[in-house]
Amino acid sequence: MIDDVVVITVTYNPLLCLLRKQISRLSKQCNVVLVDNGSEPDTLKELQVLSESNAFVSLVEMTENMGIAAAQNKGIQAVREGFPECLFIMTLDHDSVPSNSMVAELRGYLLSLQANNHNVAAVGPTLYDSRSRSYLNFHKIKKCLWSKVKPDLKSGPILVDSLNSSGSLISLDAIDSVGVFNADMFIDHIETDWCFRAVKKGYNLYACPQVIMEHAMGDDVMKLKMLGIQAMPLRSPKRHYFIVRNSLFLHRQLYVPKVWKFWNIIKLIGTYVFFGFFTGDSKQQRTWIYKGIVDGWNCKLGGLPCKENGSLK
Repeated sequence: MIDDVVVITVTYNPLLCLLRKQISRLSKQCNVVLVDNGSEPDTLKELQVLSESNAFVSLVEMTENMGIAAAQNKGIQAVREGFPECLFIMTLDHDSVPSNSMVAELRGYLLSLQANNHNVAAVGPTLYDSRSRSYLNFHKIKKCLWSKVKPDLKSGPILVDSLNSSGSLISLDAIDSVGVFNADMFIDHIETDWCFRAVKKGYNLYACPQVIMEHAMGDDVMKLKMLGIQAMPLRSPKRHYFIVRNSLFLHRQLYVPKVWKFWNIIKLIGTYVFFGFFTGDSKQQRTWIYKGIVDGWNCKLGGLPCKENGSLK
């Protein structure tokens, strides 16, 4: 068991078969803190049983869905109180499936980078989406481009400008310096915000292509094979509300690179055109994207507006 790493997994009505697979693999590597974000009572009972039956898993219950960032922050608090020897946390979504050695592999890379005088805030794995049978790209600023970096599965760690939240191994010292996650953002671009704040503070982020984790992006995927895009993650109108709103909030922050802002505008336009006119729920998509534009520009954050704080699907 690795004593200085604790995994924080946020759950919200999770698919229990996937979560059990995740816990089965993680509990042989390190301690796990489950933070439940207001799941249905029957699901919560299953999570309680899962926690009580495994000595290396603890459960923190939140009475309502406060968003991923608030739950992650609650998990960080629980780690600091319950695991004083912990130096690193790993953040995971409830549907991510790590390998049997992922914690040790990422920890090894992070310690090696730190030993070579790299000021490292976090490292992350290559994400593999089995639905589209594709590896997700990393992102790095190259001159005037927000460039996609295709994972070379034989490569060592590569310097990047952002990491996906799920699977990232983060130094608690960096969290002390950079701050915790922005709970007001609720969901989406939370890791983008934290990564940009970390880079602005002088920290480095590294992707570790040889470490692979199964992870699903979006509710589903659509195969396109156009404009260099192999697959498009499909998301609900309410998820696009958060994506658009939080993107525009980041546009108003001085620590966010101008390069990212430029290319993100192009991405948002593409999102509006594709989902607003070429999907079965296009009217709802346009409605929620418009709400996201208004609230994002006015920096109005938090959960869903109009007290629509139910499922995001």
